[in-house]
Amino acid sequence: MNKYFICFLSFIAPFYSIGQINFLSLGKEYFLEIDVNQLKCDDLDAESTKEKIKNFELYHFKNDQYGKLFLKLDSIRDKNDLDQFQYLKLCKDLSCKIFPSDEIRAKLVFWWLIKMSFNTQLLYDDYSIYIFVSSENEFQNIPNFRYEDQIYIDISSWYFKSTSRRNLSLYTPIQHSYLGEILCFSPEKLFDKKIFEKNKEYSFEKGTDLKLKLNFSSDIEYYCEIYPNHNFKNYHFVSNLNRKEILKKFRPILNGRSRDHSISFILRFVQECIISVTDEERFGRDYFQLAEETLYRGEGDCEDKSILFSYLIQEVLGLETIIIEYKGSLTREGHVNVGIISDGTLSTKETFEYKGRKIIICETTGLFDLGEAVDRSDMKIRMHDVNAPFDDCIDY
Repeated sequence: MNKYFICFLSFIAPFYSIGQINFLSLGKEYFLEIDVNQLKCDDLDAESTKEKIKNFELYHFKNDQYGKLFLKLDSIRDKNDLDQFQYLKLCKDLSCKIFPSDEIRAKLVFWWLIKMSFNTQLLYDDYSIYIFVSSENEFQNIPNFRYEDQIYIDISSWYFKSTSRRNLSLYTPIQHSYLGEILCFSPEKLFDKKIFEKNKEYSFEKGTDLKLKLNFSSDIEYYCEIYPNHNFKNYHFVSNLNRKEILKKFRPILNGRSRDHSISFILRFVQECIISVTDEERFGRDYFQLAEETLYRGEGDCEDKSILFSYLIQEVLGLETIIIEYKGSLTREGHVNVGIISDGTLSTKETFEYKGRKIIICETTGLFDLGEAVDRSDMKIRMHDVNAPFDDCIDY
């Protein structure tokens, strides 16, 4: 009888292993030797959210399984050379695997795992908890706040379904979290794998042919798929190879032209050679493209074309620019275009004032001339100063 029982155990062993958890993340399946039952804190039935967090902390101070789990995840991070955002997603996917139907518990596990590496703040209301991580920059469409001269972004609103916030309170941990990493945006480290080449020819001005040999990393698509929309400043990314190609081909064409004529040339290039297409048509959602991606794909919406135009003006002509964001409403769609900060050499008279400096507006969609744009004076405006080290935003 024992012989058959042993055979049965050896048969099921490949399919089930006591103390093992498997989960999918970042396109891979991971297996961890860990006692999942010891990770589950059942003492979270307190009435208030604050008491639930406190009970969770007390439970995990007495549980060494979470320390072991952190070391295993940290090992996966090193072995696979994961960047910060990929590591955060790894922790989130594991948390949801442990508590697939309880978002508060999953968020608490997520917070516990990442606070050992990142500088975090935990906020809460009567309904849920919200995990903020310190960041070098703000992110588009992600809630953030400043605390002790540091920007904190709500990473839980990106990784978990969004929930309404009412009268948020700051939770003080029993033991303050270790002041660890600060999230930063460094696309240069990501785009070094598979590279594609494409030769593109443009004919948009009589007697002028522009040919570009562009390189494109497949990692760009992966980046834009999993990362939240960052500020406009950091979407001005073009690799060194493509930067050299742009300068090599644009500058001889513009040599001898006036500043106004040179700006108009670049504006026409973006207007006519980059096809206008909405994010909804291509991706079914809002999708920011890096300047390099827009140039390579040859298409984009208003913010994509504006980012590319802003980059070209800065890089080729050395002029400062701002990104002008028009806030949408129920009755009017939002929009983005570009303002060039006049350095005194431009003759175009259609300008407006910004921080005491003259700005020339440039519309990258449609065939508008320099200084012309659709009247959107009735819309709320946000100016993004993309010349500063960070995206310095001012609302009007």
